[in-house]
Amino acid sequence: KCYTQSVDLTRHMIIHTGERPYICNQCGKTFTAQRYLAIHKKRCKFDKDSTELHLKKKHFEERPYRCSHCEKSFKRKIKLLYHEAIHTGERPHKCSQCDKAFIRNHDLTIHMRTHTGEKPYQCSQCDKAFSLNRNLERHMKIHTGVKAYQCSQCGKCYMQNVDLTRHMSIHTGERPFLCNHCGKTFTAQRVLANHKKRCKI
Repeated sequence: KCYTQSVDLTRHMIIHTGERPYICNQCGKTFTAQRYLAIHKKRCKFDKDSTELHLKKKHFEERPYRCSHCEKSFKRKIKLLYHEAIHTGERPHKCSQCDKAFIRNHDLTIHMRTHTGEKPYQCSQCDKAFSLNRNLERHMKIHTGVKAYQCSQCGKCYMQNVDLTRHMSIHTGERPFLCNHCGKTFTAQRVLANHKKRCKI
């Protein structure tokens, strides 16, 4: 990429280096640009006492059920059993229509809808229906215009979490999609797909 001003090139290079030199002196969050820090500071509601309470409740609460294969622990035994199945490979709930199997019966029930075509979640605004409630919720944002996913770095809002995740790579410099022909990396799957059509290596 080319720029007419040195400051623009410097700002762009942060995408590649991952440097985040602008720090909020209230909460310690870091940012790639001064303007993102300024936006954040307007909304920063850092409260030391409430943060410590949050840490105690969310991160240090008792988790008595410990996995025998790794360091993870859980509050409920059923969660431990589901987790341990990842290590053991045990998938007791088998599909009668194909060779897929699942750890939880709930996941099998949802999977069966791919065979039956059942779509129990109907949109109240149009004639679309969905096999999963989360897909209906995502679809409903088209009608309501709600953009619930906000970037903590620059304040941009998105209707879907996947769009926010894609956007965040601008700030983090993350390029997780790798071309296995030439080794180039990309921020999005679709950009990699377009590259692969032209990659001559």
